[in-house]
This record gives sequence, structure tokens and C-alpha cells, in this order.
Amino acid sequence: MIDFLKWKQKIPIDIWQPQPKQLKLLEIAGLNKALYGGQVLPALCTYIGYGGSAGGGKTEGMVGLALIALSQIKGIKIGYFRRTFKELEGPDGPIERAYVLYPQIGGKYTKQQHVWRFGEEQSKERGEDWNEGSAAALKFCHCQYASDVHNYQSSAFDILLIDEATHFTWDIISYLMTRVRKSRESEIPLPFVVMCSNPGGPGHMWYKKIYDIQRTIEEINK
Repeated sequence: MIDFLKWKQKIPIDIWQPQPKQLKLLEIAGLNKALYGGQVLPALCTYIGYGGSAGGGKTEGMVGLALIALSQIKGIKIGYFRRTFKELEGPDGPIERAYVLYPQIGGKYTKQQHVWRFGEEQSKERGEDWNEGSAAALKFCHCQYASDVHNYQSSAFDILLIDEATHFTWDIISYLMTRVRKSRESEIPLPFVVMCSNPGGPGHMWYKKIYDIQRTIEEINK
């Protein structure tokens, strides 16, 4: 656990209380015990799908999942994606919600980089690449065009969060998946991806295929 959280004497459940469906997401991600300050467990699977209608708490669930991981896993690096940056903003967007929650666990936001950093190491590492250093960090990202994936060529995402995943093409998603790997300072047991979505959109068919247990990523790429 990061030292600043001990100083604050808070655990994630003091700050954020999940709904039953969001609690199930935490269980699959290995973070249900960490919600109460307990052990971080390996995720039950590498690719986690999280569906539901608009207003069903998908974005809130991912912002809350990130809060737990950032406060309980040393050195973790998280990428939070929407197709366009505009979709990250607004009163119902993850950036606005992060402003409410993340300062309560000592987070500091660098607006120019769209990065939250956490822990005592953050001040001396502010000038470094967000993916480096021992501070836990989350970056808000977007891939409006297929060529935008190359902006993340050197990134390592311990957790990749993709909001409204069916807005993305498979070419974008498959590239971002190659960036899911343990970052240098992270103590996460197993990196993983969460993709939340409603039915429909340009990615409807690949999303349906990837969560068909009879198929594999290699088969989808064919």
C-alpha cells in the first residue's frame, strides 16, 4: 500500500462505494478485497468485458476500479481510453469524476499531460514521462484516428480501461492490447484489460467475438 494512504488513514471503501454490478467487476479484477484495504489478487482473466445500458454505471465502475488500483498497487500505470478526448470531458465524463475522487487519495493532476500521479514520489517525477518512475499514475487517452495508436508505442499499461469499446475499430483495440504489460515499477500481480460497452457501433462484431469463449485473439485476427 502507498504510504500517503496510511497517512490519510483512508481505505478505498471510505471514498467510493460500488454498486453490486461494479463489485462483481472488482471481484473479477482481483480488487474486491483491496476495496477494504486487503490483498490485491491476480485478475481472474486478462480480458474483462463490462456491458450495460447507458447510465448503468460502467464509467463509474472503471473510475472506481482505478481508484482502488492506484491507492493499493505501488507503481501501477493505468491508461483510460475513449475514442475522442471530448468524450472524456463533461459532467458525466471520467475526468470530471476523477476530480471528485482522486484528490481524496492524494492524487495530483497535470492538465497538460492529462495525467494523475499519486504518492510521495509524484513531486520529483512530475517532469518525467508518465509511464516512468515509481509513482502510481493514470493517463486519460484517446484514439480518434487509427494512426493515433502510435502515440502509445512506448507505453506499458498495467491496466487498460477502454470506455465504450465498440466505438473503436479492431485495428485500434488489437494494437492497444499489445501495450498491456507490466510496467517497470509496478507490483500488480497480473496486467489486464477492461472493455465496457453497449451493443452496436463499429466494433460490435469484434466485441461479440472476443467474449465468445470458443474463440481466441489469434482467431479474431485472421
